[in-house]
Amino acid sequence: MTLTGSRTPPPGSARALPALRPHAWTAAGALGLLVLARLAMVVWQFRLHDETAAYIPKSEREEGYHPPLTSLEQTYHWLDDAYTVTLLLSVLAFLLWLRRARDNADVLAPGAQRYRRMWLLLGWFVPVVALWFPRGIVVDVWRAGARGGLAPEERRTPWYVNVWWLLWLWSTVASGTGLAQDDTEAVDQVHTAFGSALLNDVVIIVAAGFAALVVLALSRDQDEVTAPGRRGVPGGTEGD
Repeated sequence: MTLTGSRTPPPGSARALPALRPHAWTAAGALGLLVLARLAMVVWQFRLHDETAAYIPKSEREEGYHPPLTSLEQTYHWLDDAYTVTLLLSVLAFLLWLRRARDNADVLAPGAQRYRRMWLLLGWFVPVVALWFPRGIVVDVWRAGARGGLAPEERRTPWYVNVWWLLWLWSTVASGTGLAQDDTEAVDQVHTAFGSALLNDVVIIVAAGFAALVVLALSRDQDEVTAPGRRGVPGGTEGD
């Protein structure tokens, strides 16, 4: 499996850099909606937890019997559906931002990107490599902004990138186990495993917040690098 060989412009090319800030704000905004949607679910989980006394434990039900959903439980599932929509939107916005940031990185540091472009998408879904490929792509984007004579590979990775990635891995596992649940199983978890469900919510919310921080920080970094030539290769003249 070859990771190198990404398509990059020749050194010194003056191809204008695409605008990154609109994509950054779109991605950060989508992640903000994701946080709000998950917070709403947390509020309803606390309300559901207060109903636990009237809940019929799974061990006491007849086989195949599920108690009808209460109004709070039905609303919780609607909120879960809304969260799923915001999750899909935030993933799409983040990937579009990352593709644009990678385009800029190819111009800022030709040949410094270790992963082929196909991994911008596949790297998140292919088993095993998904544990580190996406982080590596983000790190390469950050390193491309090295200046002051520092080589890209010598640039230190910010702490918040590592924190974001660890939280992302944790939240992926937590969310993945919930995707296989039906409505009644999700309600069972809220009633019988409230502590673990709440912990998963906190991890997802904090992970989304750090993802927004990564997007905005890396975008600001690229803006600072391109400022001398403004929308062109650093050090070039405007309009090249």
